[in-house]
Amino acid sequence: MHLYLRLCILLMVCAALYACATAAATPPKSQLLEPHPLLAKEQKVVLIVDVCIQRKDVGEFADYFPISEAKTLAQEFGNQLQNYLEQNDVKVNKILRPFLCGTLTDDGNTTRKIAERLGENFSESKPPFAIDKSFENDTEYSFALSKVATYIYKTPFKQVESQASMDSSLDLKPILEIVLNRTDASSMLYVVMRGISRSTEYATAEKIGRYAVGVATAIVSALIPIRIGQNMVSGYIIPGGSEDGSIIGVALFNLKSSKLEWSAGVRNSGDPIFTGAHKSLATINMLLSPVVYYPTGKLLY
Repeated sequence: MHLYLRLCILLMVCAALYACATAAATPPKSQLLEPHPLLAKEQKVVLIVDVCIQRKDVGEFADYFPISEAKTLAQEFGNQLQNYLEQNDVKVNKILRPFLCGTLTDDGNTTRKIAERLGENFSESKPPFAIDKSFENDTEYSFALSKVATYIYKTPFKQVESQASMDSSLDLKPILEIVLNRTDASSMLYVVMRGISRSTEYATAEKIGRYAVGVATAIVSALIPIRIGQNMVSGYIIPGGSEDGSIIGVALFNLKSSKLEWSAGVRNSGDPIFTGAHKSLATINMLLSPVVYYPTGKLLY
């Protein structure tokens, strides 16, 4: 009886193994990846780049926005973005760098300190800064682009931080209609960068401030005198402080329907002025690969 039972079990196992071996395996399905429909060859694509760098310093320099360094970043970064897109079969009909720090535009449009170069004399101005000559006489156009820049920066930043829903407080339709009329483009890919660059003195002061907070929390809000080289400076050191780095936001708009189709944001560590991290292929690939390698729903085979 036991022998008969064992024989039955063996036959069942063999039959199961034979069925598995002879059954036709289902091959995995692979989707065709192509540029997003709004970036297809028949579309007219305008690429817009806005860069904003805040310099963190101590003493009389305090915080300000250097113009020349940010212009250089915008030029280099825009070229890298355009090269990446065109290498992936996305034709860029036009690239614009209308201004700097459009992402700082808000309802109050607060006056900020700017300097032509790092460490040079300050002046005050309201953002956006360094408006390109082709936009100077068209305030409606430059204002529209700056409002979009602020919107883009806030949107991916919210997504990165808390996966919150997109900000719907801005009515995009009239703004995007202005861009459509000025560019005659069908799609707009808008890239914004906000970065922090700390001076050596600021970074040193910040470390000392953190140490002081750790030793005695009572001096958190005190005015701390700090010796840097031969100079004595004073400043408020905020616990936690800031780090060199940047946040880059990108958004793809359908100008004909006045809709935001897609947006994303990435972070880079390192001083944006001196490290050039934003120009790395890894950064640009992380930023743009979702729209240049877009799932079409079509099967490869």
